[in-house]
Amino acid sequence: MVRTLGSTSEFAKWNNIGGVSDDWQNRPTTDITFQNCIIANPLYQQFGAHTECVNGNWSWFYNLFANSRSRNPMSKINDVFVNNVLYNCSAGYTTHTSTKFKHDIVNNYFIAGPGSGGNFPWYQVDKNQSIYYSGNLYDSDRNGVLGGSITTPYWYQGPGTILTSPWSPLTTNVPVYSPAMAYAMVVSTAGALPRDEMDALVISQVKTLGNGSAGTGPGTAGPDSSFYSSQTQTGLGDNGFGTIAAGSPPVDTDQDGMPDYFEEAIGSSVITPNHNAPVLPGAFVPASPSGYTLMDEYLHFKASPHVVLPMNGTADVDLRQYAAGFTVPPVVYTVLSTNGVTAVLQPDGHTVRITPGTDYVGRAQFDFRVSQGGGIVMTQTVLAVVSGLLAAPAAPADLQAAPVSSSRVVLTWTDRSSNEAGFRIERSSDGVNFVEIASVGANATSFTNTVAPSSTYWYRVRAYSLAGDSPYSNTADVTTPAGLPAVPASITATPANSRVNVSWEKSPGATGYRVRRSTVSDGGYVTIAYVSDASFEDRHAVNGTTYYYVVAAVNEHGESDNSAAASATPSNAVTYPAEDADYGGGAVFENTNGGFNGTGYVNSAPSGSYLQFDDVDAGGGGTVTLRFRYALGNTARTGLLIVNGVTNEINFSSTGAWTTWVFKDVTVSLNPGTANFIRLETTGQDLANIDELTVLGTAVSAPAYPPVIDSAGMFNGQLVVRGFAGLPFQPVVVLASTNLGLAPSEWTPVSTNQLDSNGAFHVTNAVDISVPQRFYRVQVP
Repeated sequence: MVRTLGSTSEFAKWNNIGGVSDDWQNRPTTDITFQNCIIANPLYQQFGAHTECVNGNWSWFYNLFANSRSRNPMSKINDVFVNNVLYNCSAGYTTHTSTKFKHDIVNNYFIAGPGSGGNFPWYQVDKNQSIYYSGNLYDSDRNGVLGGSITTPYWYQGPGTILTSPWSPLTTNVPVYSPAMAYAMVVSTAGALPRDEMDALVISQVKTLGNGSAGTGPGTAGPDSSFYSSQTQTGLGDNGFGTIAAGSPPVDTDQDGMPDYFEEAIGSSVITPNHNAPVLPGAFVPASPSGYTLMDEYLHFKASPHVVLPMNGTADVDLRQYAAGFTVPPVVYTVLSTNGVTAVLQPDGHTVRITPGTDYVGRAQFDFRVSQGGGIVMTQTVLAVVSGLLAAPAAPADLQAAPVSSSRVVLTWTDRSSNEAGFRIERSSDGVNFVEIASVGANATSFTNTVAPSSTYWYRVRAYSLAGDSPYSNTADVTTPAGLPAVPASITATPANSRVNVSWEKSPGATGYRVRRSTVSDGGYVTIAYVSDASFEDRHAVNGTTYYYVVAAVNEHGESDNSAAASATPSNAVTYPAEDADYGGGAVFENTNGGFNGTGYVNSAPSGSYLQFDDVDAGGGGTVTLRFRYALGNTARTGLLIVNGVTNEINFSSTGAWTTWVFKDVTVSLNPGTANFIRLETTGQDLANIDELTVLGTAVSAPAYPPVIDSAGMFNGQLVVRGFAGLPFQPVVVLASTNLGLAPSEWTPVSTNQLDSNGAFHVTNAVDISVPQRFYRVQVP
C-alpha cells in the first residue's frame, strides 16, 4: 500500500497526480491512499489527478482540490472519495471510461469559485459505473458564506447503478465527518504545516468561498477559467513558488538525521547512529506492531503540530495556525489533557503557554479543542520534546540605526551567539511600545527597513532559537530626513526599432523623474530626460547598441537614489510570439510538437480561423519584410494574408514534419511606427502551425534630444551647470536671465562648452554672485 499524508502537489505541467497503468495485470497502480493533501494549481492542461487501472483501488480522505480545470479526480478506477473539498474547479468528479468501476462518494464539499462552470461538481459520470453517494454538498452562490445544498452525480449518457451501501469497507472504517466539519478540518490541516507562502495563498483563496475578485495572487478569490499558466502569476518570491526562509540545522553529533535535542528527549544516543533502531517505550508512534523506527518517530513528530523547548523553559503556541478553517464566531479554544507539561490558555484566547516540570527532560504533549458557530468541533494534539541540551542564544550587541534616505533605515548589530536560528527585529514610534516588524536568518548582522520621511523610530533586536529568545539588544533610535521620494521600483526597458521604452512604478511623493542612460553597466549615467509620468520613450537609440537605464524620483526636497538598472538593445527585427497574438474562429494554442520558441504555437482550423498581430512596429515604415516561423507536415497550404486591410494570398510550403520549423518571408509596405496589423485567415485549408512573426523594419533616424539641465548651482562663486544634449562633440550654450518671462532671444549667454562623447556637458563659469536669483537654460546652437 502507498499512503500519502499531508503533502502538497502544485504546478505540475500536466496532471498534479498521475496514476495510470498500461499493464494492469503485471504492474497495477492500486492500494493507494491520499489523505490531508493539497492538490492545486496544475499548469498547461491543468488536470488535478488522473487515475486509471482496471483492477486498481484508490482512496481519498480529507484532501483539498483547488484551482484546477478538470480531472478532480479522473477516476477510471475503484475508489473511495470521502470528506474532500473541491474549490474553484472548472470540472469536478469525473469517470468517463468504458470499464466498469465502483465508487463511494461520501460527505464531500464542492464550492464554486471564479473559474467554476457548468461541469462542476460532476463531469462525464458514465452509465456503466456503480456509485454509492451520500451527503455531498454544493455551494454555488459565491457569497462568502458556507451554505451548500445536496448534490448527486450528473449521469453522462444515461444513469448508472446506484449502490445502496458502500462497496468498500474503508468507507465506514475511517472517521466520516459532516461536509461542514470536513471543510473546517481540510482548511485547517491539509498540506504540510506550518504552511509556506504558496500553500497559504491557496488556503486564503479557498476561505473567500468565491466572494472576491478573480486573480492569481494574494487578496483574490482565485483565478478565473483560464486558471494558472505559470507559477509566476502568483506574484510570490522565488519565481512565483514563494520564499522559504533559510535556517540553521540543529546539532546532530552522530549524523543519523535526528538532532541531539530530540535523541536526548526520547532516551536515544547522540553519539551512535541508530535511526533504524526500534522505537523506545513511550514513543509518539506505536511500539506494536513492530516496525516503527526512531527515524519514523522523528518524522512523525516533525509532521505533527509540535514544539521544542528547553529544560525549565517555556514556549507559547498560537493554536490558530492549526485551525485556519475555523472562522465562524464564536471561535473558542479549550485545553483538554496534558502529559509532561502544563498548558495554560492565555488571555488572548488562542495562545497556550506550556511549561515542563522542574528539570524534566523527555516527551510531552497536550490536546486542545476548537469550536465555532454551528457546532463544528475539532480536537488536535500538539507534541513536544523537552531537552536539557538547548540553551537560549546571547543577546546581539552594538545595535545602530542610520538613515540612508528619507524612506530607508539600515540597522547593524554584532552577533554574539553561535546557536541562534535567527533574529527578531522590533520597532517603536514612541520608544515604549514595540512591535515585531521582521525576522532574519542566523548569522545576519544587518537589516534595511522601509520607513516614512521626517519620522523618528526606535529599534531593538533579539536572537531566537528552539530554546527560546535571547535578551534584547540595546535600543537604537533614528530620525529620517524630510521628504525625499522613494527610489523608483520595477524599472523595465523594452527594445523596439531604433528606440527603447522605459517604464517603472510611480514613487509616492514624486513630482517628476530623471531618466539616465549609459552604454556601460557599471556607471557613466547621464540625464537624458525629465518626465512627470512613470514612463519614457528613448527615441535617440541606435539599433544594435545595448543601453542601460536608471531613474531617480524628484520632488521639492530633492532627488532619490538611482533605481536599479534595466538594459535593452534596440533592433530593426521585432519578434511577436503567436501565442501572444489575437486568434480565434477555431485556431488554438498548442505545445505538443517540439522545436517551437516561447511557450507554444497557434494551430488553425480549415476554415474561418484567424491569427492577428496588432500594433506591429515597422520602424520608419515603407517596404519591410514579414518573416513567419512555421511548421507544416507533408502538404503545402494556402490562406489569406491581410496587411492593414489589404488582402493577398499566402502560400506555406511543406516542411516535411510538424517538428521542423522554417521561415516564410513576405515583402509588404507598412506604416511608420506601430499603426499596423498583420492577419492570417483560413479559407478551406488549415494553415501551417505559426510560431512567431518577425518584422524586419527600416531604421528610424534618431531625432536630437532637446537639451536637459540636470543641475545648476553656485560653488565658490562660480556657476556649475550639468546636463545632456544628446549630440556628442557638439557645442552647447548656457543662457542666464533674472526674469523667467523673457523671450529666449533676450537671455544672456554665459558660457559655451563642448559636449563629451555621451552628449553630456559640465559648464563652470564665473558669474556675478551679487545677483540674488538667476534662471538658466541651455540650447544647442
